[in-house]
Amino acid sequence: MLPFAYGDLVLLLDGKGRRLLVKLEEHQVSQVPSGHRLLHAEVVGKLPGSRVRPLGGRPLLALRPSLEDYVMAMERPTQIIYPKDMGHLLIYGDVRPGITILEAGVGSGATALLFLRALGPEGKLISVERRPEFLEAARKNVTAFWGGLPPHWDLRLGDIYEGVEACPPLDLMFLDLPEPHRALEVAEQSLKPGGVLLIWVPTIYQVERVVAAVRGRLFCPPEIKEFWERDWVVGPHSLRPDHRMVGHTGFLLRLRRLGGDGYEPLDPPL
Repeated sequence: MLPFAYGDLVLLLDGKGRRLLVKLEEHQVSQVPSGHRLLHAEVVGKLPGSRVRPLGGRPLLALRPSLEDYVMAMERPTQIIYPKDMGHLLIYGDVRPGITILEAGVGSGATALLFLRALGPEGKLISVERRPEFLEAARKNVTAFWGGLPPHWDLRLGDIYEGVEACPPLDLMFLDLPEPHRALEVAEQSLKPGGVLLIWVPTIYQVERVVAAVRGRLFCPPEIKEFWERDWVVGPHSLRPDHRMVGHTGFLLRLRRLGGDGYEPLDPPL
């Protein structure tokens, strides 16, 4: 219920559904999608959900950005997992406060933000990224949304294919990598018995390589999921599905770590 203040992020929404994410700063002006200019001082002191008026333009709605708003508007040097898929990571990974997660392939920091908020301060997220420029992009994006560096975030420069430096037994490992099959041994060594391995890949070729590489390891057979999304259009005299939909963006694989009492196949060979 606090009003907007300098240093806050604000989402500006116009009547056509166009969005602009702005950080409020003293003596600053932003150009909104209509081409008009908005004084940041016009927003400061107003409550979220208020209307603000650019110079000579139509009113805009000022909102505090949700995680979805921020992820879709933030600078990202890499492709991200989109909101239609991100939420499934929480339910299929059984993400909850207090657990320990390792993610490899941090990219722009979108999934780090998702996990950090769900874990809460009593949990821990270890993020491993091998490209320094992506690591810094993720650090910048997470810090901007969080208002500082989250204390329960351990961001590391490293290569998951070569192993992981000392970390506690993991409840969940998430891989967003070109060759996740190469990290199965690390996952097997790092996950608790019963822990979950989630893998995100865009192509069926990558899925096939994981399925082949997991045979003989201490994992249950992988579950493979794909998610589709379609919006509906609400008008004064109609309610209909949109002409376009978001189809394939990737595959989510879930594997569960077996106990340490040896491997016995649960299914016939594929």
